[in-house]
Amino acid sequence: MTNMTTNQNSENESSIAAKAAAVSEQAKAKLRAAGQGASEVVDNATTRAGKAIVAASDTVASAGRYLEDTHPSAMVQGANQSLTDTMRAHPRMTIGLGFAAGFLLARALRK
Repeated sequence: MTNMTTNQNSENESSIAAKAAAVSEQAKAKLRAAGQGASEVVDNATTRAGKAIVAASDTVASAGRYLEDTHPSAMVQGANQSLTDTMRAHPRMTIGLGFAAGFLLARALRK
């Protein structure tokens, strides 16, 4: 009877060891998959950040070229023309802003 009990214990232990090995392999596979998923997320984020940096760099370079190529008086003249066009397109708003600016200037000078 002792031999039979020993054989059963041995079989139970080997069965438990086999189950533990299977669970261990499943856990390793899930960890590998999670690691690959995390790696893909990091790669995507890095790619997006790189594209954003390149776009920002291009915008700054374009603005720099504009500032180098355009004379300051041309910039002021362009802004002045834009302001004039806006005032002509919206005369009521222009008059209202004029009254508001005059009112605020009068209050500031009165004190």
